[in-house]
Parts: sequence; C-alpha cells; structure tokens
Amino acid sequence: MFAKRGQITIFIILGILLVIIAGIVIFSFSLKMPQQKVTPLQTEAVVQMVEKCLEQTAEKAILTTGKRGGYFILPLEATTGLRDDVPYFKNGMNDFFPSSEKRAEEIGKYIDTMLDFCLDFTVFEKQGYNIIVKSPYTKVVLSDVSKPQLDIRTELPLTFKKGLQTKKLEFFRVRLPAEQLQKDFLVAQEIVKTQEGRGICITCFSDLADENSLFVEVLPYYDNVYVYEITDEDYVLGDEKYVLRFAVKYGEQS
Repeated sequence: MFAKRGQITIFIILGILLVIIAGIVIFSFSLKMPQQKVTPLQTEAVVQMVEKCLEQTAEKAILTTGKRGGYFILPLEATTGLRDDVPYFKNGMNDFFPSSEKRAEEIGKYIDTMLDFCLDFTVFEKQGYNIIVKSPYTKVVLSDVSKPQLDIRTELPLTFKKGLQTKKLEFFRVRLPAEQLQKDFLVAQEIVKTQEGRGICITCFSDLADENSLFVEVLPYYDNVYVYEITDEDYVLGDEKYVLRFAVKYGEQS
C-alpha cells in the first residue's frame, strides 16, 4: 500500500516538473520569436490631399469674391436685378469700400461653404480606413506687409479608424501670395476716389489703369449707376484671369 502511494507521489512530482519545464521552454521560444509590430496609421497623404483641396478652394474663393467686389455674400448696399449683382463701393457721398479684414472674412466663408466639393477620401476608405469628417471653420488673415499674402487656417476635425487604431487630425494651413490682389483693390479704391460729382470721369483713372496693366470697363446700369469691371491680365489663378467688379452711384445717396 505504502509502495503504491510512493509511486503515485513520484509520478505527480514528475508531472509537475514536466509542466514547469514545458512552460519554461515555451516562454524562452516566445522571447526569441520576433514580435509582430503594429504599423501606425499613415496620414501624410491625407494631409497633402486636404491642403491641396484647401489651396484650390481658396483660389476659387479669390476669383469668385473678386467678381462680387470682395464679397461672397453681398451686403445690403448692392445692386439688384443684374444677372450678377455687385456691391456699391460708393453711393452718392457715402463710401462702402470693403476693408481687407472684411474681404479676408468673405474668402473664409466661401472656403467653409465649398471645401467639401473637392474633399474625396474614397482612396483611403478602399484601404480600410473609416473616416469621420466634421464641418470646417476657416480663419483668413490678409497681411498688409511689403509682400502681402493670405494666411489661411482651417479647422477641419478628421477622425481615422482602422482596426483598433484611431488617429485624429484637426488643423490645416496654406499660404497664397496676395500682392496683385491687394494692388487691384488699391487701384479700385483710387478709381472710386476720382469719381466725384454727377458723372463718370474716365480720363481720371485711365493713366492709373495703364500703369498697373489693368483693363477697366465701365458699364452703365441705370439712374446714374455704373458697374466697373477691372481685369488683371497678369493675375491668373488656374486658367482664369482675376476680375474685380463693383458699382458706383453718382449724386445723392438713394
């Protein structure tokens, strides 16, 4: 009886030792085996795509607001009934010339409204990314230094998910030269200043337009109202020349 119990005890001890040895061997092999690395989410291509889209939209914003006198949403002081209405820069003795801050703000409004049209995450979604996009908010600063530029900063919250990984992007920024943009508005301001009294004075600004290589067309509207259209042959965004349009009404304010 005692001999059998002794044999059973030995077998149990041997079994425990074998389990311990097997555990040690398996653990040693696991240390030697290369660990599988988790590749972090790559978002550089996404950033490049968004910034390119932001730049293209900003250029379209410059062109569109130029044709609307620097506005995306026209102010109350604007023509009515035209196919393309424009703001008054001057109505009688009242000056409504838009400030650089206002023009920058209008460019930002355009970007926030239109940015979504060129954002396309399809190629990333095909790679297994789940992308959540929130509405953008853009702040545009038009610097007034020796070399003016548009500093465009857009807050566009993006959340990327792939498997168990999540990454967030939020801020994007581009800069565009704005020397010619500022020059064209300064010329427009000078043109408005020369228009006094109750009639148009083309000779008052013809030299100014020539000096700046601008083509100025004046279109009669009605009741002493004229629409000015300034085309800058040297300011091209994409394949389109920059055009600045605005209206002036002579005489007393209506």
